[in-house]
Amino acid sequence: SGIIIDTFADMRAQANEMDEDQKGKCFICCQEQPQLERQGVDFQEHIYNAHYMWAYARFFLHLSEAPDCDLNGPETYIKSQLSEQNTTFFPIERCLESEKEAADVSISDNPAKLKH
Repeated sequence: SGIIIDTFADMRAQANEMDEDQKGKCFICCQEQPQLERQGVDFQEHIYNAHYMWAYARFFLHLSEAPDCDLNGPETYIKSQLSEQNTTFFPIERCLESEKEAADVSISDNPAKLKH
Protein backbone atom coordinates (compact mmCIF):
# COMPACT_ATOMS: atom_id res chain seq x y z
CA SER A 1 0.00 0.00 0.00
CA GLY A 2 3.01 2.32 0.52
CA ILE A 3 3.91 1.94 -3.16
CA ILE A 4 0.40 2.97 -4.20
CA ILE A 5 0.49 6.03 -1.92
CA ASP A 6 3.93 7.03 -3.26
CA THR A 7 2.72 6.58 -6.84
CA PHE A 8 -0.30 8.81 -6.27
CA ALA A 9 1.90 11.40 -4.52
CA ASP A 10 4.24 11.40 -7.54
CA MET A 11 1.29 11.74 -9.93
CA ARG A 12 -0.10 14.64 -7.88
CA ALA A 13 3.31 16.37 -7.89
CA GLN A 14 3.58 15.96 -11.67
CA ALA A 15 0.05 17.33 -12.14
CA ASN A 16 0.84 20.32 -9.90
CA GLU A 17 4.05 21.00 -11.84
CA MET A 18 2.19 20.89 -15.16
CA ASP A 19 -0.50 23.20 -13.74
CA GLU A 20 2.14 25.71 -12.60
CA ASP A 21 3.78 25.59 -16.04
CA GLN A 22 0.45 26.26 -17.74
CA LYS A 23 -0.33 29.21 -15.46
CA GLY A 24 3.10 30.82 -15.31
CA LYS A 25 4.83 30.07 -18.60
CA CYS A 26 4.07 31.08 -22.18
CA PHE A 27 3.20 27.98 -24.21
CA ILE A 28 4.71 29.49 -27.38
CA CYS A 29 8.00 31.07 -26.30
CA CYS A 30 8.51 29.14 -23.03
CA GLN A 31 9.34 32.30 -21.08
CA GLU A 32 8.14 32.43 -17.51
CA GLN A 33 5.91 35.20 -16.18
CA PRO A 34 8.56 36.85 -13.95
CA GLN A 35 11.09 36.81 -16.79
CA LEU A 36 8.67 38.58 -19.15
CA GLU A 37 7.52 41.07 -16.54
CA ARG A 38 11.14 42.06 -15.75
CA GLN A 39 11.38 42.97 -19.44
CA GLY A 40 8.31 45.21 -19.12
CA VAL A 41 5.92 42.77 -20.81
CA ASP A 42 2.43 42.26 -19.33
CA PHE A 43 2.12 38.46 -19.07
CA GLN A 44 -1.65 38.24 -19.57
CA GLU A 45 -1.47 40.54 -22.60
CA HIS A 46 1.40 38.45 -23.93
CA ILE A 47 -0.27 35.04 -23.68
CA TYR A 48 -3.69 36.22 -24.86
CA ASN A 49 -2.57 38.46 -27.72
CA ALA A 50 1.06 38.24 -28.82
CA HIS A 51 1.47 34.48 -28.30
CA TYR A 52 -2.10 33.24 -28.16
CA MET A 53 -1.64 29.48 -28.48
CA TRP A 54 -5.00 28.91 -30.14
CA ALA A 55 -4.11 31.34 -32.92
CA TYR A 56 -0.99 29.26 -33.58
CA ALA A 57 -3.08 26.07 -33.56
CA ARG A 58 -5.59 27.64 -35.95
CA PHE A 59 -2.77 28.76 -38.27
CA PHE A 60 -1.22 25.27 -38.32
CA LEU A 61 -4.64 23.75 -39.04
CA HIS A 62 -5.07 26.24 -41.89
CA LEU A 63 -1.69 25.20 -43.30
CA SER A 64 -2.57 21.51 -43.12
CA GLU A 65 -5.94 21.93 -44.83
CA ALA A 66 -5.23 24.61 -47.46
CA PRO A 67 -4.07 23.58 -50.93
CA ASP A 68 -0.48 24.63 -51.61
CA CYS A 69 -1.59 26.85 -54.50
CA ASP A 70 -3.68 28.96 -52.05
CA LEU A 71 -0.79 29.68 -49.64
CA ASN A 72 1.28 32.85 -49.73
CA GLY A 73 5.08 32.94 -49.37
CA PRO A 74 5.38 32.91 -45.57
CA GLU A 75 2.67 30.25 -45.26
CA THR A 76 4.46 28.05 -47.81
CA TYR A 77 7.74 28.48 -45.94
CA ILE A 78 6.23 27.56 -42.56
CA LYS A 79 4.40 24.58 -44.07
CA SER A 80 7.63 23.29 -45.58
CA GLN A 81 9.44 23.78 -42.27
CA LEU A 82 6.74 21.85 -40.43
CA SER A 83 6.82 19.00 -42.96
CA GLU A 84 10.57 18.70 -42.31
CA GLN A 85 9.88 18.82 -38.54
CA ASN A 86 12.00 21.98 -38.38
CA THR A 87 10.67 24.34 -35.73
CA THR A 88 13.46 26.92 -35.77
CA PHE A 89 10.92 29.53 -36.91
CA PHE A 90 9.17 29.21 -33.54
CA PRO A 91 9.94 32.13 -31.18
CA ILE A 92 11.52 30.06 -28.40
CA GLU A 93 12.76 32.40 -25.64
CA ARG A 94 11.82 35.39 -27.84
CA CYS A 95 8.94 37.81 -28.15
CA LEU A 96 8.49 41.03 -30.08
CA GLU A 97 7.51 43.00 -26.98
CA SER A 98 10.82 42.38 -25.21
CA GLU A 99 12.84 42.77 -28.43
CA LYS A 100 11.10 46.10 -29.06
CA GLU A 101 11.83 47.18 -25.48
CA ALA A 102 15.51 46.26 -25.92
CA ALA A 103 15.66 48.12 -29.23
CA ASP A 104 14.07 51.22 -27.67
CA VAL A 105 16.64 51.18 -24.87
CA SER A 106 19.58 50.82 -27.25
CA ILE A 107 18.27 53.66 -29.42
CA SER A 108 17.86 55.97 -26.44
CA ASP A 109 21.34 55.00 -25.18
CA ASN A 110 22.96 55.75 -28.54
CA PRO A 111 21.16 58.67 -30.17
CA ALA A 112 22.02 59.21 -33.81
CA LYS A 113 24.27 62.17 -34.49
CA LEU A 114 22.99 64.27 -37.33
CA LYS A 115 25.25 66.47 -39.43
CA HIS A 116 23.98 69.89 -40.36
